[in-house]
Amino acid sequence: MEGLADLCFLHEVLHYQYMTTLVDRLRDTGALISQLSRANVALEIDLRVVELYLELNLALHRVEETARRAEEIQAEAMMAKVIVAKSIAEGEQKVEALRYELHDARRWLGEATKETR
Repeated sequence: MEGLADLCFLHEVLHYQYMTTLVDRLRDTGALISQLSRANVALEIDLRVVELYLELNLALHRVEETARRAEEIQAEAMMAKVIVAKSIAEGEQKVEALRYELHDARRWLGEATKETR
């Protein structure tokens, strides 16, 4: 009987050690899962930061491209303004020349009319 009691006691001790080890392993596993979860969250945050950085760079590139295009359009507008001003000046010169021709034609017509009377 004593041998049976010793076996039961040994079984209880081993069971207790097994359960203690199991609880410790579960605690370690829980801590590891918690660590991995925090690492995953940190990785997700890092990935989002990278995404935002890329979006920001793309937006900055678009702003720079828009500014460059605005400068090109402004230069084209200045060239058009010069061309229009030149065209207006040429038109004014032609109008002035035609005015003199009309004036001369009227004077010639007036003189011609006086001579025929």
